[in-house]
Amino acid sequence: MRWLPIALLLLSGCGSKSALTVQPAPVDAGVPDLAPDLTSCIPRGPESCNGVDDDCDGIVDEGLPLRPMGESVVFRDTTDGETGMCDTCAWVRDLAVESTSAGILAAWHLGYLGTEPQPNTYTRLLDDRGRPNGPIERRDTLLNGGWTTSAPHPDGMLLTYCGRVRGGDDVTTRALLDARGVPIWEVRAEPDRSCGAWRPVSVRTGPRILTAWTDNSSGPIPGHEHLIDIAGPDGESLDWTEVLPEGDGKPAFAVGHGRVVHVAAARPEPRMSHLYVQPYSLDGEPFEPAEILLELGPESFYGEPWVFATETGFIVHMNEESREIRGRIVIDLDREGRTVGDPRRYDDELELVNTVDDAIAFRGGVIFASPIRDADGELGYRVFFTNARGETVDTWDPRDDDEGYGDGVFVEHRGQLFLAYRRGVESPDGRALVQLRMWSLGCQP
Repeated sequence: MRWLPIALLLLSGCGSKSALTVQPAPVDAGVPDLAPDLTSCIPRGPESCNGVDDDCDGIVDEGLPLRPMGESVVFRDTTDGETGMCDTCAWVRDLAVESTSAGILAAWHLGYLGTEPQPNTYTRLLDDRGRPNGPIERRDTLLNGGWTTSAPHPDGMLLTYCGRVRGGDDVTTRALLDARGVPIWEVRAEPDRSCGAWRPVSVRTGPRILTAWTDNSSGPIPGHEHLIDIAGPDGESLDWTEVLPEGDGKPAFAVGHGRVVHVAAARPEPRMSHLYVQPYSLDGEPFEPAEILLELGPESFYGEPWVFATETGFIVHMNEESREIRGRIVIDLDREGRTVGDPRRYDDELELVNTVDDAIAFRGGVIFASPIRDADGELGYRVFFTNARGETVDTWDPRDDDEGYGDGVFVEHRGQLFLAYRRGVESPDGRALVQLRMWSLGCQP
């Protein structure tokens, strides 16, 4: 086991589904070269909704409002997969969607009876327009205890979750599904410690798979240590590192500029929160020292950070919640993963809670879905469209189009943006059930 020098971390000053801006990515990261050929582009004026790069900046239809293009499509109905073994066995948890060579792959898991746990992970392949393109399949090898995240992979979808071990704790688990959702391998990460505190996250760098999570063990090594497991292409662990003594929240990864950037929060002291960044090589070797991006005092909390590669480096987005402010923080990093300039704060004239459902880099900015609280204190949802500096340029309330909306997940597939979500439905006998639906989002001509 290797140990990151905590002294360097604490004394130093001050995640991804798509490239933020069009840039040549490292070949060994498994990302294609997306740099456009602008030599033949003829400027036509300001960008308009026509599928053409009017201003010749290499991005098509950027900066325009995006809304649902037609009605949403149901790809999982209320009782699909229900076993009848328990009251929660029809409840959908932790929806994940990724673009694959066969279409859009959706994965989720249902509740289960704790005394008789059974495989509970389901997948369905959707076509290029987000419509069902095959049956719902239960994956009999995958028993998912919760906290699921996904990442793109050339072979299909890389799932990370707290895998239930019969008679034991949930343990951080990686599973690779092929383009149609068939499991290729499933591996428990090292060390064999619980992951029930916050969502574990994985990223494929090319030669390695890195998985980060916060331990929630009450066993021989209790605490909330933040851990990183380094695995080979087959998911088998090669090494692991404890990087923080008191992890706090879901971490984030981004691959770009020949390295991996890892962002996570920690509480090294009671009632004190730090946000730090640690760059790694594509093989998982840390570039030292780690850097503290922000320090928050008592009664302040960071939300789940998101980090994306940009043409000039990386950009970090997160929510901040304290007694004084509930807003967003945006931090620029250079190509080495070090801070550039001061953090920018945006309050957006509303109260953001300290979590974000999902975020995606798309057409020169970042789009994210976040729970909000209105003037009456009621919890709602809002999708924020931001530019390259993190400034909000447009917002959309999904519940205006579907009042049952919740827990949105973005995916870009063949240049088209989709938003999958859970829709609450009440059954005739009064039970709260869940549908899974998909919107295709686009600008309006």
